[in-house]
Amino acid sequence: MTRLACFRLLKQCGGYTRNVNLSGFQGRVRRAVAVATMSYGGQSGSFPPVFDGIHLDHLVVDRANALLDLDGLPTSRIRDLTVSDSQFTGVIAEDRVRHAEVAWRGVTVNGRAVR
Repeated sequence: MTRLACFRLLKQCGGYTRNVNLSGFQGRVRRAVAVATMSYGGQSGSFPPVFDGIHLDHLVVDRANALLDLDGLPTSRIRDLTVSDSQFTGVIAEDRVRHAEVAWRGVTVNGRAVR
């Protein structure tokens, strides 16, 4: 699997992704576990997209390039993304989180608790 969750919204067309709950996955991920972007393909426009209420829980991933690749906008942040009760091992790279609010609860990455 390349990514567990991938969300793309553009300022050109707007839209929203709200109240997404992903729970109970076990396996490997080649890239980031979760990807959310508002600047896909460098497009621009006047309809800011909304990401709000994305919850990832009870995940057990034994290999991933990174956990999160999040790219919000200064004027439209990714809000209320929660990762909880999950274990990640074999994570190679740091997360890329821009203009996003992330909460971690009961999560370990490569054996270390995330706060």
